[in-house]
Amino acid sequence: MNFLSTCLRSPIRIACILTLVLSSPWLCKAEDLRLSNILTNHAVLQADNPIRISGRGKPRQEVTVSFAEQHVTGIIDDHGTFSITLAPMPPSFQPYQLLVSSAGQSEVRDDILIGDVWLAAGQSNMVWELEDAVGGRAASVESQDPMLRLFEVGEAESLAPKTDIEGRWIRVRPRSARRFSAIGYFFGKDLREELDRPIGIIQVAYGGTRIEAWVSGEQLDAEVEFRSARSELEKTSAQNITDRRHWLDRMKNLTRVEEVDASDAWLLSLDPPDWPGHDIPKNTPTSLYNAMLQPVLQFPSLGMIWYQGESNRGDGRAYENKLNSFIAMLREAYTTDYPIGIVQIAPYAQVEGFSDIQDAQRRVAQSHDDIGLVVTTDITELLDIHPRRKREVAERLANWALSSVYQRSDIRHSGPLARNITETKEGIEINFDFSDGLTTMQGSPISGFVLRDKSDRRIVPTATIFEDRVVLHWDQNFEPCIVEYHMRSDAFPTLTNLSGLPASPFRLFITEECETRSRE
Repeated sequence: MNFLSTCLRSPIRIACILTLVLSSPWLCKAEDLRLSNILTNHAVLQADNPIRISGRGKPRQEVTVSFAEQHVTGIIDDHGTFSITLAPMPPSFQPYQLLVSSAGQSEVRDDILIGDVWLAAGQSNMVWELEDAVGGRAASVESQDPMLRLFEVGEAESLAPKTDIEGRWIRVRPRSARRFSAIGYFFGKDLREELDRPIGIIQVAYGGTRIEAWVSGEQLDAEVEFRSARSELEKTSAQNITDRRHWLDRMKNLTRVEEVDASDAWLLSLDPPDWPGHDIPKNTPTSLYNAMLQPVLQFPSLGMIWYQGESNRGDGRAYENKLNSFIAMLREAYTTDYPIGIVQIAPYAQVEGFSDIQDAQRRVAQSHDDIGLVVTTDITELLDIHPRRKREVAERLANWALSSVYQRSDIRHSGPLARNITETKEGIEINFDFSDGLTTMQGSPISGFVLRDKSDRRIVPTATIFEDRVVLHWDQNFEPCIVEYHMRSDAFPTLTNLSGLPASPFRLFITEECETRSRE
């Protein structure tokens, strides 16, 4: 018998529903003690950070948490939720038991490790499963590392913030990771091989999704580029509130309840198994933040790897502000310069607009500390939006993390990233970050540079590497306004450095007037 039928047959009837608070599970016994689903057996908790243990129980009752010789007591609030903070602990391979007790009930979780937790987030290229990646099937069969733990957040949408997610922690054993994110698995495996600590990877990804679905309502309000997303959210919310009020009126008639005081926020949180209303599209603004990301952000993690942007390909330069807003949201949640490794979307010859997103990702990565950029132009499949060489993507992300987050000075993790340009008598000089040992791949001629003037006429200049910069020359009467490098959907890189990794595609403006014209 399902929940709704049970409640309608129950003596308390509609009260069984209406006494539930926002984000409560659809259970009549809402006072049962339970822990957040991210705290299952085999979980990895972030080292050197306060440890947060949260869940639900009977309101106003005492709750005690026991973990690794720590014993902390608190009170469950009036809404039936609790959050107990334990002292930070260093990384450890020792498995611990978690015991939570309240009102004669107890919950036990076994084999809990203290290590580093990373979020693997984004859309389909992050979702792409290990078994379907190049070399992934063999890696799945051979995988064996109980100190590498994986958690896949169930795909879900919600118009109201949720406090919990679906999923469970698994230990890496043969074939256990075959349906997990290929990039997430290989990234975690590389970190495990280099670091003497447990690693936990939490997959928070959903295919075909726009960045608007992953940001909070507060961020929609804060950024002008989200104006249309805000309007879309308001329209969808209004329709769903109307549907839910009609449903609630039917419940009132069935149960002979005359008056129910239900707020809009309460109605938006309703999601019973038999809900008859409209489905929420996965790209509804804030819907994935509410249902998948926000509950995970309640628990400490060391950083995020982010592979998203294909579904925003029509945004052009507006994506830069959207991605900056997403980063600001994460850093506000953790009150730190939260490290994020951005995978630059791969070229795709079938659709226009990818190069603008690539350049926006470059600009964002260069404007923040602790933000890395992984360029993929040399490991792409130009006719497939899902390149299958995920191992190389994960390796580059791991090298960024080892170099930038774990401060390993022996690892080169980036190809050249164009920083600015300078006009000289000889031509135009392009200056780069990560410019040590500028060269070309396999000694091939340097190519891919284009100059545009104010009328959008184009010429191909002669490019020369001079020490740590590139100098562009041209013979004809031409006044350049914009410098571009491989800003094409079928581009293949030639410029590299001592790392052997490709330079990012880029677009740089010679004057502010040129940049203003490009935005018009």
